[in-house]
Amino acid sequence: MDNDDDTVCDPLDNCPLYNPDQADCDGNEVGDVCDIADNGRPMAENRFDNDGTIRPCMTDDDCLAGLNPESQAYCVHPPSAPGGEGTCYVQKNRYISIDPTPVTACTPTARRETLDMNGNGICEPGIDIVIGWVGEPTEPTITGPLDVPEPSPQLLARIVADAAAHYRDWARQHNGEPWVDPSVQVGDCEVSPGHTYFVQAIAKGADIADEASYSVAVVLRTTTLFGDVTGGTIGTPPDNICSFRDITAVVQAFQGNQRIPKAWCDPLGGTQTPEIPDFSDTSFGDIGRAVDCFQGQPYPFCPPLDCTDTGCPE
Repeated sequence: MDNDDDTVCDPLDNCPLYNPDQADCDGNEVGDVCDIADNGRPMAENRFDNDGTIRPCMTDDDCLAGLNPESQAYCVHPPSAPGGEGTCYVQKNRYISIDPTPVTACTPTARRETLDMNGNGICEPGIDIVIGWVGEPTEPTITGPLDVPEPSPQLLARIVADAAAHYRDWARQHNGEPWVDPSVQVGDCEVSPGHTYFVQAIAKGADIADEASYSVAVVLRTTTLFGDVTGGTIGTPPDNICSFRDITAVVQAFQGNQRIPKAWCDPLGGTQTPEIPDFSDTSFGDIGRAVDCFQGQPYPFCPPLDCTDTGCPE
């Protein structure tokens, strides 16, 4: 049997995706095509699990065990093994989270991000619009009175227009060292509530105009409501409801009690470009946005297709 039609029988095939040359530049017995395909996989979310362990899954129901059925967590499978074991992913309001490390790829890659506007009346259902490329991850500066540190490294990446300058060996991205606990929060004006995003990797030297050059997309969603940061118990996934509990969670983050990850409770950016989340200290503005959502106010910023890496148009 040869399910991917690459002329290599499945028992001998080093990748379930089409790769007739069976190239494996790092000798890890995983074909380079699969290495690159997994080079945009979602970050495993584990902090809503009380025992602190990564929660594996086969279906969305596996991620909702013991949680409100409306909780916005779901199972995401590796691009190279869509039917294999995945990890539970928690939706956020202004960020998508990726683990940028390939299994171990030898070829520098870039990441393209597209947006499915289905249901939002901007373009035809099912049409994907390229909104940009994942830029250089950086360590955000957090200067406030946070007494409880993030339990894992948190890097922030913006969306940029040009792919050429953003190919890199993501396996050794941070200060030239391998990732210890990969966690990149992609947040920009284009990342807003109620949308579905597709993240793909492409190898340096490949034709960016050729859709066949890209990896299988990882599908990541944001929460429906911009002030929904937690579920029925603070620290559980958002539940598609804006309540006093969400306001309380943001207030606790403002006070330095990091009971939920920073990326969950950062709906507002800085004073100059509030539409661009800044991953900085939780502010009165963030609290205000949670209150706005509770009061039924609509999302206050420009839609994704109007955004640029400098914010909303004047």
